[in-house]
Amino acid sequence: MGKMKKNILLIYLLSAFFACKTASTIYSGEDSLNKVMLHEGVWVSNFKNQVFIQCLYRLFPADFNAKLNSLDGSSAANLDHLGYNEKIRDAIDSLAISFSKRNETKWTIENRNVTINVCLSYRNSIELDSIALRFYNQYSAK
Repeated sequence: MGKMKKNILLIYLLSAFFACKTASTIYSGEDSLNKVMLHEGVWVSNFKNQVFIQCLYRLFPADFNAKLNSLDGSSAANLDHLGYNEKIRDAIDSLAISFSKRNETKWTIENRNVTINVCLSYRNSIELDSIALRFYNQYSAK
């Protein structure tokens, strides 16, 4: 094998190695087809997911929230991963309350609110990334 081919192979292997190291992986059961790549880390992802759910709770009617809770255990799973920390739960609720009062939550198309998109945009925002990382560093990274 020529020196050039060895260098290309080495670069390819190093690139593949570092690409794999930049993300956390969660496996759902033993089926590798259900793996989810989390570039932000599991704790931060659960924090942001719970803010998203709380945002929906604040903006949708109570009967929708009750139905969602009866059908989906995501909120309980997120809180479990966050250690059921009261301060974190209060902060998440406070973030959702604060966000639900912003003007962008009143966005409508054809006289219908665009609630899921608005909450999802906040979940994926740089603003929430920095807040989640701050809480991670304060409560989880110890």
